[in-house]
Amino acid sequence: MMKYPIPYSVKTELLEYIHSLIDDGELTKENKDDWLLRAFTCMDKTLYMKTHHHAIKWLEKHELNPFHVIEIVEDFEYKYLNNTVTRFSHAAQVVNNYIYICGECLINDLGEVYEN
Repeated sequence: MMKYPIPYSVKTELLEYIHSLIDDGELTKENKDDWLLRAFTCMDKTLYMKTHHHAIKWLEKHELNPFHVIEIVEDFEYKYLNNTVTRFSHAAQVVNNYIYICGECLINDLGEVYEN
C-alpha cells in the first residue's frame, strides 16, 4: 500500500476512532485480517462525513487544502482502481474517500504493531 502523508490532527482523530472500535470489540486480534473492512463498514454505517457543509468544515478544522486532498484521492484511485470513481464536485465524497485512504494507512500500521 502506498503511504500518504497524514497531518497530525487527522491522524489523531482517526486513531481515536480506530481505538474506539478496538475498545468496543469491533476490532480484535482474532479478526485482524478483516480490520480494514470492519472499520470502514462501521464508518459507512455512521456516514462519517454527511454533507458538503460538514466536509468543508472538516477540511478547515484540519487546515487541509482541498486541492491537495483531491490530488491524493485521485492518485490513490488511479494506482489501485486504474480509474477515478470519486465525484470531485461532491465535497463529502472527496473527504470520506480521503479519510478512507488515511485510515487504511493507519490500520495497516496498527495491524503490524498489534501483531507483535
